[in-house]
Formats: sequence, structure tokens, C-alpha cells
Amino acid sequence: MPTSVVLMTADPGLQTAVRRVAALAGVDLEVVNASVGMRAAWRRATTLVVGADLAERAAAAGLPRHPALVVAGLADADDSLWRATVALGAVQLLVLPAADRELLDLLAETAEPDHQASVIGILGGCGGAGASTFACALALLSSRSDPTLLIDGDPIGGGLDALVGAERAAGMRWPDFAETRGRLSPEALLDTVLNIGGCALLSCGRDPTVRIPAEATAAVLGAAVRGCRRVVVDLPRARDDAGDVLFGACDAIVVVVPATVRSVLAASATVAAAGCASAAQLVVRDPAGGRLDAGDVEAATGVRVLTTLRSEAAVASAADRGAPPLRRTRGSLAEACREVLRVLGPEVRAA
Repeated sequence: MPTSVVLMTADPGLQTAVRRVAALAGVDLEVVNASVGMRAAWRRATTLVVGADLAERAAAAGLPRHPALVVAGLADADDSLWRATVALGAVQLLVLPAADRELLDLLAETAEPDHQASVIGILGGCGGAGASTFACALALLSSRSDPTLLIDGDPIGGGLDALVGAERAAGMRWPDFAETRGRLSPEALLDTVLNIGGCALLSCGRDPTVRIPAEATAAVLGAAVRGCRRVVVDLPRARDDAGDVLFGACDAIVVVVPATVRSVLAASATVAAAGCASAAQLVVRDPAGGRLDAGDVEAATGVRVLTTLRSEAAVASAADRGAPPLRRTRGSLAEACREVLRVLGPEVRAA
């Protein structure tokens, strides 16, 4: 059975440096500290890091080419090390700690699963449509069967943590990831954010002046899709660069719209402004009964209706108490969430 990462070095300083990066990447590291056992380790490693101190011996051993091999050291390479690196067919020669980021990216690829999560975006067709409540309920239901992350994408929405009564709960929120760049390990994300009844939640903070850069948003999404089977995003109606990243990551977008004329007009404008008509489907709230029916809404918007939803007093009461919106598996909200997961949820993308 292949070992994820093998480090071949007798240099204690290099061992410490590579162990630190491996921990950030979330991978196990096996250390081979002499040329004895090198051939066996070579065969079982998924990724090989050959220390500068053993590179010439490894090159002289006549070992076969390895597809994921790098040479690493703590000092600039001399000519003999460059020759050994070329002879080994290494993809890179890294000098640490300056090249920690390059090594982290390589090791993180080793830790990635062979699939990526599906990403479902939830968008309010108008103000007060109930999109945030639906996003929370969908993520909570999904988490009962699949590892799921709920992402709060609306920095001026008051925070999904407040919607579920977790505004004082411990856990990292978007501002804590504002300086994140490059590759973030799934563990560094999922083990540190809020957990609501088994569902991971990345909530916005309280300070609307803290803007999350697009680069940080992309890093978080990358970790999310590698670490979960499903990601639910409560999308912002007001777009910025970070919002563009969130919209672009969605495999499907569910637009929640009440069945009133003004709400439907607003939803049509919202979908057009977001440029998401091809990926969008509707959840129509409270159709008929003197309002528009689902067919009317579909015809007016030109967007397919996926399912309908009736308002429930218990859900409104839960919101007033700061309780999660889905505390039982019965009722209209639960039925609508199940239908969305049935239609959109089964597929998990190949990495």
C-alpha cells in the first residue's frame, strides 16, 4: 500500500522544516534517514522529497524515475546538487524555508481525495425571500448523510451564526481567513469553523468594513470542495470580487422567490444581474391561494421551478428564538430540501 509522502534525509534541520510543512498540508510523513531502505521507500511513496544530503547517493543508486519527486535543502544548491537533481528527474529543487509554499502545494495534492464536493448556491430572488433560512435547512439536512459545509456569502446579512443561535459560539469566521492565500488544507478549515448539529458553518463576522479578498475566498472554497461532499453557499445579492468567486464555484443555483408579482419581477432582475440563468432553478414560496402559482412564476422568469415551499409557523418561531430552522424531518421546508438534494445533490465531481 503506498505511503503518502516519504522524506529521505539524515539532516535533522531539514526533517524539522519538512515536517512543519507536511503538518500544514495535513499529510503523514515517513522519514528514511539513510540510503539503506531507499529502494523500498521509493516504491511505496506517492510523493518523494529527497534531501540535498542524500540526493547524490540516490542518483547513483540507479533508481527508476518517480513521477512526484522533489529535491529539498536548506541552502542554495551547488553544481553537484543540480546535477543530482537532473539525474533524478525531480520536478523541482526547493530551498526551504523560502520555498515552503511550493512544497505545501505539492504535499497538499497528495492529501486531496479523488473527488470534489458539489456546490449548491442559494440566492434570494428578492429581499426577505427566506434564502438564508433555506440555505441553513438544506445544509443541515445534507449533513445528516454527507460531510457538508455551509458558507455565509453575504457580508452584510448579519451572519448565519446569528440565524442559528450560534453568534457566541467558538469557531473561526470569514475575517479569520481574510489573509489566506494559495492552498488551504481542508482540516485547517473544517476543524476550526463553527459546527452546528454536525454541519460545518463558515459565518461572516459583525464588522461590515472587513472585506474578504477574492484570493482568500478562492482558497477557502478550494479547501471546502476537497474536504466535503457538499458545500451550500448562501449567496450575496450584492456582488463584489469575492462574490464573483462564490457564484463561479456553484454547480447549481437555487433561487428562492415568494409567489407575488413584485417578488417575481425582482427575482427576474436578480437572476439577470447575476448572469446565472443557465445554472438557476427556483424554489417558489407560498404559491397559489390567491397568489401566483408555480407555472406563472416559471413563465414570468423563464427559470425552471424545482419545487415549492409553504411558510411554516414553526420555522418562523425558530428564527425568532435563534434556533436552527430544521429541527425535524417533516414539514414543507424539509420536503423542499429533500427534493433539492434529490435533484441536485447526488453528483460529486471528479477531481
